[in-house]
Amino acid sequence: MVKHIYGTNIENTTYGANSPITVKIEEIKTIFQTLQQEIKEDRQLEGKEELSETVNQLENELINSKNPKKVGVLLGKIKASTQWVYQKIISNPIISNIIAELLMKGAQ
Repeated sequence: MVKHIYGTNIENTTYGANSPITVKIEEIKTIFQTLQQEIKEDRQLEGKEELSETVNQLENELINSKNPKKVGVLLGKIKASTQWVYQKIISNPIISNIIAELLMKGAQ
């Protein structure tokens, strides 16, 4: 897998049956904005502010810092806090691909 970053584009190239994909940072932000809105609208959710802040930190790590250890810690916090939010993040193909690549880099 090869990844090149140019400006606001994140290009992730894979081989085999998969085609190259280009993901704009705006798409990542849109995914997280939608998730933040769902968190805000969930009336039964406890600890919304802390969860929202953790999700915001994860978004910033994926877009700006790209620290694999911090991404892992933030995902762990989200999973321990609210399972449905964790599943939404992991089940999104764009976000999960970026997370997987970062975590693989951290394991090297």
